[in-house]
Amino acid sequence: MDFCRYTLDFFRADRFRTKYGTTDHYKMLPRPYSAVGYMVEGEWEYTEYFQTRQYGEKTKSGIVRSGELLYVPSGSTYDAYWNFFPCADLLSLHFEMDSETLFSERGTFVQKIDAAELIRASGDSAYDPESEFARLFTLFRKSEDDSVGLDERFEMMTRFYRILMALTPCLQKRDESEYDTGIEPAIRYIRTHFAEQLAVPALADMCYLSESHFYARFKQATGMAPIEYKNRVAISKAESILINEPSVPIEEVIERVGFTSGTYFRRVFQSVVGCTPREFRKNSIGKKRELL
Repeated sequence: MDFCRYTLDFFRADRFRTKYGTTDHYKMLPRPYSAVGYMVEGEWEYTEYFQTRQYGEKTKSGIVRSGELLYVPSGSTYDAYWNFFPCADLLSLHFEMDSETLFSERGTFVQKIDAAELIRASGDSAYDPESEFARLFTLFRKSEDDSVGLDERFEMMTRFYRILMALTPCLQKRDESEYDTGIEPAIRYIRTHFAEQLAVPALADMCYLSESHFYARFKQATGMAPIEYKNRVAISKAESILINEPSVPIEEVIERVGFTSGTYFRRVFQSVVGCTPREFRKNSIGKKRELL
């Protein structure tokens, strides 16, 4: 894999001790970044939803148990349930690359990976995934308060890319025949230019299709109209900023994701997420503090 093509735009490490019965709802809101985690203790039962060219919406389910890894690509849509009493324990890494050829729902899908498989892929029989994830979490927490030195910062990134290199051959890839590759230029453009004003005729031209033909194929492939898809991507990015940049004012978040009207942004955000941006930030940050 040519990592020279992949620039890391976002990275964080977390440890979640998630209460039994907690649910993750990302069916209507695409996951804002990719994630890979090591399940120290517990179970994570998920159902992923995705559109295919021939069969419309399909689902894929699975359970990630203690000692296994879970992988979630950016843009994926799913529901999940934490099934362990009193709480599950997950070490996780969240990241975003400037290229989504592999680390997105178009390249792969939500899946579990056996730790033994990751160890084999690392080429080191003594490799310990739990220790690697735990060390990354420790280094990242130190980096947040600037108590980590340059050597430790390099160590953090070295360990992260080592996990990514071992993870890559373990990932099951999407069957490209399931998707309408003819609209891929528009999808890629929207996901990187969601903060700009987009016009359906221009998107159709990118795919060498008439506007009506493009619109029909786009909706069949994604389950939504192009502008709705653009708004979902923008709201997903806003969600990421609200959680990970708590000092950024909401008005700045609105501007950064390309909405010119705060009223319209809040209406779209609430219709997709189910609460206001302010409530989302307060609940998400409070939950994170509780779980760490």
